[in-house]
Amino acid sequence: MILPNQVSLIIPTYNRQEIALQTLQYLLKQSISGFEVILVDQTASNDSNLNNFKDDGFKYKYLKIKETGLPNARNVGAENAKGDILIFIDDDSIPEPDLIQSYMNLFNGDEKDKLCIGGRIIEKNTTMF
Repeated sequence: MILPNQVSLIIPTYNRQEIALQTLQYLLKQSISGFEVILVDQTASNDSNLNNFKDDGFKYKYLKIKETGLPNARNVGAENAKGDILIFIDDDSIPEPDLIQSYMNLFNGDEKDKLCIGGRIIEKNTTMF
């Protein structure tokens, strides 16, 4: 059985500290707690509130890196993750309250050999079919 502490959610960001902070606030509404959130900040300036973000709902790790690029930021996040399940989201995501639980459920199913699962993205002002 997958436990919340085995899940790491990785968020790369670049010059969007306030937007990333909003995403962290949305993550406080998850239906479970105990998962890990790793925010990988590629912004050149050091004036950010992201380093000081605190909450008891999840374990938060702030990483500041100099080399920019989405693949690099994701790799740095993955290298620093403690979880067995890595979930990558964008810094402007508005995650559903059951995002973490949904991934845990997928990996707890009968198919134990799953390596990668992609999530659905619903863009603002679009219709669902």
